[in-house]
Amino acid sequence: MKKELKEKRNKQKTSSCFQGVQLLLVQSFVCVFAVLAMCLLRVISEDTFRDLACQFQSVMINEHTVYADAYTTPVPMEIKQSNDSRPKSEEVIAPLRGGVITSRFGERTDPFDESKAEFHRGVDIAAQANTPLHAMLSGRVLYVRDEPNGYGNYLAIAFDNGSRYVFAHCSSIAVQEGQSVKQGDVVAYVGSSGRSTGHHLHLEWIVEETAVDPLTVLPESAYV
Repeated sequence: MKKELKEKRNKQKTSSCFQGVQLLLVQSFVCVFAVLAMCLLRVISEDTFRDLACQFQSVMINEHTVYADAYTTPVPMEIKQSNDSRPKSEEVIAPLRGGVITSRFGERTDPFDESKAEFHRGVDIAAQANTPLHAMLSGRVLYVRDEPNGYGNYLAIAFDNGSRYVFAHCSSIAVQEGQSVKQGDVVAYVGSSGRSTGHHLHLEWIVEETAVDPLTVLPESAYV
């Protein structure tokens, strides 16, 4: 009997030692992993993290989101696929920093009814809500309007004898009708007002009452 009890105690001691060794190994592995992770974080710069985040955001927008807007246009106009409409006196700047083009100028499938094809009179640039929108050229605010079933909150800035560009679906507008603006001024903010499926800027470029593809006017490096 005593012999059996002694063997049982010896087995318990052996099991306890083995469990202690296992726990020590696990703790050592966790510590080594934590040290390596800290070293890796120090090696990778903040800029790298920012670049990775931007790339991830672009992929998510391109693959998983469809941004669309109304097809009605504030002012009746002709449709023109391309035109040499770049102003001669002042270079155009992009309306916002960053963003991803989700719908281009021209024929496209109606995102609200896939059985229909519609002509898109501008380009859609998806961006985070309330991203500032800058005046692309100096000019005068031609009009500020609200169209709940269409362009939502939108404005037009006139330049060069009545030619204009339009920012639509804004969350809010920072200027008033008739106000003069300089290139680069913040005039509105990205939103999803009106007939829209997500936060984006609908940008139109209009020359002599003709809708022109804005990408023929914007700097080549703005949106690729």
